[in-house]
Amino acid sequence: MKILDVLRRVVRNSDRTSEALGGLVVGLDNHARLTHDKLQAVIAGVANQSDLINRKLEEVVSSSGASNAHLRHVVEGAKNQSQMMNDKLQAVIQGLDNQSEMLNRRLESIITALGDQNRLLSEIVQKSAKAAE
Repeated sequence: MKILDVLRRVVRNSDRTSEALGGLVVGLDNHARLTHDKLQAVIAGVANQSDLINRKLEEVVSSSGASNAHLRHVVEGAKNQSQMMNDKLQAVIQGLDNQSEMLNRRLESIITALGDQNRLLSEIVQKSAKAAE
């Protein structure tokens, strides 16, 4: 009878082991599903963050392009203004050169006239001094 008792215990133990293994399989399946669901949520979150970062980078790049275009216009405007100022200053310098030349000619005329006048006065003084002698 001992063999029958042993066989009964083996059968009962195998039934319990089967039930325990079945419970483990169900538990592992639930754990795998939960892990899968959580990983899917993480993947979706990372994808959303990636999309957001891409949109923000696109905004930065497009605003940077607009800023660069604006800076190019400012630089071009400054260049044009500088060229205009250079042209106007060149015209002022040319006008001052012309005015200086004209004043130099007039001063030379005045100096020449004063020299002639001094010579004439000297001649008159000499003639008066000779006449007074």
